[in-house]
Amino acid sequence: MAEWTNAVDCKSIVRKNCGGSNPPPSTMKITEISKLFENEPLIINWHNIKRLKNNKSGSIFFGLGLVSRNQLSVGIPFDILSFFFVSEILKNSLNLSKVIVLIADSHALSNRIFDNMQIQNQANLTLTQAQKIVRNFAFNNFEIIMASDMHKLPSFQSILSKLPKFENKYLRLEIADTLWLTNNRNLKIKIGWAISKENRTEGNDERFFDNDIIKMCPNLSLIHLQAGRTLDSNRPKASPYLSVRNEHRILLLKNENVNEKLKTAKNNWTDKSMGGLISHLHDIVHSFENIQGRLPFNTLEQKIKFILDKATV
Repeated sequence: MAEWTNAVDCKSIVRKNCGGSNPPPSTMKITEISKLFENEPLIINWHNIKRLKNNKSGSIFFGLGLVSRNQLSVGIPFDILSFFFVSEILKNSLNLSKVIVLIADSHALSNRIFDNMQIQNQANLTLTQAQKIVRNFAFNNFEIIMASDMHKLPSFQSILSKLPKFENKYLRLEIADTLWLTNNRNLKIKIGWAISKENRTEGNDERFFDNDIIKMCPNLSLIHLQAGRTLDSNRPKASPYLSVRNEHRILLLKNENVNEKLKTAKNNWTDKSMGGLISHLHDIVHSFENIQGRLPFNTLEQKIKFILDKATV
């Protein structure tokens, strides 16, 4: 820890939790761990979980990207909460010690498409929002790291220098991140997202990275969450942690009008589920209620508004 000085370690004294205690992973069977994942609807894929059976401690990691292939994020979607809620559930259920949240500013710079200041501004907004989520929901033992700070460390540079050159610099940094966290934060689980449950690589989700990462980190357990959802019937699925220009999403903004956005969007859909958007929102609420108790509201919109307001205050 002496080498690391720039991490934001977010802790809280008060936390409202529901449900009983869970057996430690060392006593849980693989079927019990699988059941834990099956009961969390936001989780759609998991791999290599046999390594969790004999786990005594360790950390969970997820990254928050700032760019798509050719666009810079201009907003933070409501869907980003799925990463925080699922991480909190798994940390407590599997008796893991910490959740690492990485803000991928260096990765965005590696694309050499966007202005440094634009990326830094969005990185700071994402960092501030991540800190609010951890603080306002009273999540213990979340460590929020700016990638550019981590990448300055001699230990990280040593790992990076030993990796072969990749045409995709973003991928090379992702692999180095995972190796560094494995060596320095006892990484056990990497959480990403996937477009579908099908076991195939999609060009627009994190399985593209994970297929190479698992070759370098064969003991790592991988978990994929549902993709984020838009309000646009022409492009219903998207990244859960970034929103690009002209994309219609429910965003983490104060005074976000959830009722109006959903009401307007319904006119563009032929099915009541709005391409799975409604069930996805229910799943995020379900995860929240697993952590902090059932919400005393009648409608989905009221529950979303409560969670959204709590996340952005």
